[in-house]
Amino acid sequence: MKKTIYFFFIITIITLPCCKNKKSEDSDFTHLNQLAKTINTELQNAAKDINDLALVFKYKIPFNKPVKWDSTVYKVKSNRYYFTPDHKKTSSIYLPENVSLNDNLKKMIINSEVMDSLFIKYIHDNDFVQQIYFLDTNSFLRIYPYTDVYNHLDKPFDLTKLCAYQKVYQRPFIEDQSYWIETPYADFYGLGWIISCIEPVYYHDQFIGVLAADIPVYNFLKKYFSNESQILILTDEKGNVICTTQQGSKRLNIPMHQELSYYKPVNLNLLQYNSPSLTKHQDKSIRKAVHKILEGSGKEFFHLDGKKHTIYKTEIEETNWLLLKIIY
Repeated sequence: MKKTIYFFFIITIITLPCCKNKKSEDSDFTHLNQLAKTINTELQNAAKDINDLALVFKYKIPFNKPVKWDSTVYKVKSNRYYFTPDHKKTSSIYLPENVSLNDNLKKMIINSEVMDSLFIKYIHDNDFVQQIYFLDTNSFLRIYPYTDVYNHLDKPFDLTKLCAYQKVYQRPFIEDQSYWIETPYADFYGLGWIISCIEPVYYHDQFIGVLAADIPVYNFLKKYFSNESQILILTDEKGNVICTTQQGSKRLNIPMHQELSYYKPVNLNLLQYNSPSLTKHQDKSIRKAVHKILEGSGKEFFHLDGKKHTIYKTEIEETNWLLLKIIY
């Protein structure tokens, strides 16, 4: 009897640390998966709502309805159009000075006014999104919240050259599916580095423009990567860092997110620069672990400064991103 008790006592002593480690490991995985699910849900909601909005534009807005042009509302100053009776309740509009204001454009501008209330509701329902806009094939822009577009563009500019427009130009509208620019790029209107959820807009089966919702990278950093004690890293599917916590930056010696400085107007499609790649990290052990993660592994190990580190991975499906957590 004593031998049996002693045997179970020894077994318990041996297995107890393993149980604790397993419990800790399960906790880390659970936390990571919950965080990824939360981020993914926000992105999915933004995508679903903009998809629904594109359907409203397609079937509920009469873009060809005859209009009466009111020059007291749409004022012209130095060949620029201003429409700012109430900044809080209206969008900004922009039309390049070298574009002729014909009857079709007048219809588009006035009939699109109904978008303002829809934009307000969209931003209210998706507070993770910073701005939303409609851009038509003539480079007419309606963007909410109000921003001084002309102040950000130093000369007449064809906005249809933007990557958001080119991403979905003439591409099909698909219900319950949106297009993403998941690689951060420079916002033309002062928001810094952003990602965008985009929909092509059709009217009577004719492509008339794009609808886009912009999310600054800073919003991810502020909401999900402000923890000062954890090592969390958000990357694209190739291991390029999008943002990280302060501990992640310090421990792995990778730069924190650097916001874009607008020294001059942005007039080209500028992808996020100086984005470090974990696959090119100076430490060989880290590079090896990251390559295995990218190949599909959900958990890997590496050694840094004589300490064993564990790296856990989960995915954010909406944008094909990877969310990593490292403990040591």
